[in-house]
Amino acid sequence: MLYPYVMDVIKRHSEPFSETELKISEAGKLLSHPARIRVLNLILEHGSMTTSEMAGLVPLARTTVLQHIAALKEGGWLNTTTDGSSIKYHINSSALAPISQMLESIFNDCCERRSTEDDTKLTKILFLCTGNSARSQMAEGFINSFTDNHNVKAVSAGTRPAKEVNPLAIEVMAERNIDISSQQPKTAKEFIGDKTIDLVIIVCDQAERECPYLFPHSKHRISMPFKDPKTPEEFRKVRDQIEKRLNHLMEELQE
Repeated sequence: MLYPYVMDVIKRHSEPFSETELKISEAGKLLSHPARIRVLNLILEHGSMTTSEMAGLVPLARTTVLQHIAALKEGGWLNTTTDGSSIKYHINSSALAPISQMLESIFNDCCERRSTEDDTKLTKILFLCTGNSARSQMAEGFINSFTDNHNVKAVSAGTRPAKEVNPLAIEVMAERNIDISSQQPKTAKEFIGDKTIDLVIIVCDQAERECPYLFPHSKHRISMPFKDPKTPEEFRKVRDQIEKRLNHLMEELQE
C-alpha cells in the first residue's frame, strides 16, 4: 500500500508538462544548430541584418542559412522591417525575454546551490519528520549551531507540516542558547530532487513509514527516531537525546 504522501508525489510528477517546461523545450529546439546561434549573435552585434549579409558570415550554403533564419522567424524570435529595397531581421526581444528569465532562474539556482554547498564542502543534512514542528526543528537548530566548528548545514521538513514550530521546542532550545524562533515548518516536497543533500535523518517512525524511498540522491540515510514530546519535561528529555546523538554524529563525520 502506498501512503498518501507518496501518492501525492507520484501524482505531481505525472501531471502534464507546464507551460514553462514546454517553452524551454521549444527554445532548445530553436537553438539546436550552431548556425542559428551564429545568426542570433550577428544580429545582436549589428542590430539588424539582411539575409545576404548573414549568409556571407555563416559557413554553410546560402539555402541552408535561409532555412535556419526562417526557423528562427517562424519560432517568433526574429522580426523583419523593410525600407522598400531590402528586408532586415531584428531580434524579437519581447519573445526572448521570458525564455531568458526562465533559463536564468534554472541556472542561477543551480549555481547558487553549487557555490553554497559544493564549493564550501558542507555536509548538508535534511531532518525529516511528520509535522516538522518539534524534533526535526530542534535537530536543525543543533546542527546549524555546530557550523562554526564543523562543515555542516541543516534543513528540516515534514511529510505533513504543521502551521508553526511548537512553542515548547523554541523554549527548551533557548535554554541551550539556540534560537529557532524564526524557523518555519516546510514540506518535504521542497527537497525532493535536491542533489545537494548528503544525509537524510528521519527522526520519527511515522515519516519513516511514509517516505520509504524518497530522496534517492542523498548519499546516506539514517533512521534516528525520538519520542513525540508533549510536556515541557518530555521536550527537555528529547532535546537532550537529540543533542547527544548529534554530538556523536559530528564525531563520526570527522573520522
